[in-house]
Amino acid sequence: MAWIRSEEEVEEIIQKLLTKGNKSNHITQSVLFKKDSEQQLDMLRHVLRRSTSFGEYIRQLIINDMNGTSNRENRTSSQHEKITPKKDMGNFF
Repeated sequence: MAWIRSEEEVEEIIQKLLTKGNKSNHITQSVLFKKDSEQQLDMLRHVLRRSTSFGEYIRQLIINDMNGTSNRENRTSSQHEKITPKKDMGNFF
């Protein structure tokens, strides 16, 4: 995928996000799923089956993209079938 912004533009955006009136230690970038889109609901179902943390799932996808690997390449069949215990969903909902 091609870059759509220069490094300078990205740094300017990051600086604005860092200085935004929020006193939190986090920068939030949200994802919306349309309730009337079966494809988007299928994407959400997929993530809910794969991970107990939406944010962690997305961060891993970004790491894979940065490394030029796919999520499929990083899983073994045993990892794919393993069900992890549920934990606090935090901001998942």
